[in-house]
Amino acid sequence: MTREPRFAHSSPCIYSKSGRTTVAAMMGEQVGTVSGFLWVAEFKKLLGSDFKLYPNPVALAQDLEAGRVEIGVDSYGTGVYAQNKGSYPGLVIKVSEPDPRVQASIQAAQCNLLYTKANTSLGAAIDADIVAMHKDGSIAGYLKAFGLDPSGADVGEPRVIN
Repeated sequence: MTREPRFAHSSPCIYSKSGRTTVAAMMGEQVGTVSGFLWVAEFKKLLGSDFKLYPNPVALAQDLEAGRVEIGVDSYGTGVYAQNKGSYPGLVIKVSEPDPRVQASIQAAQCNLLYTKANTSLGAAIDADIVAMHKDGSIAGYLKAFGLDPSGADVGEPRVIN
């Protein structure tokens, strides 16, 4: 069972030539990802020396293209957008199937807008706009306009992941 891409960019997506969709299918392969994602520590533990960190998606893309890593793990939006612009030729980008060893594959982080905690009126205005954009379909429309699956607008109830 695969999940549709989430609006939050930290749902792990697997970039591979064969269209892999599971964490198990990555075992024994050279895998790379970009620093800073929620899944980094869990992949380090699972993959050990077969796991490589990159400072940005461009560096990961270069090593994928050169064959220095067989599989990349990055966000869906980054991959699809770049592929629509001609990057990642020959790679298939798939949302990872849920795996309890990688919690971000089960419950991805959500996008957040930061503001000063004391500015409660700004927070209320942002919340109201987000609710309105969900109701009128704007967020789904923006995703579709950039070649992303509009179902990614459904990110569930607001939450904070520790």
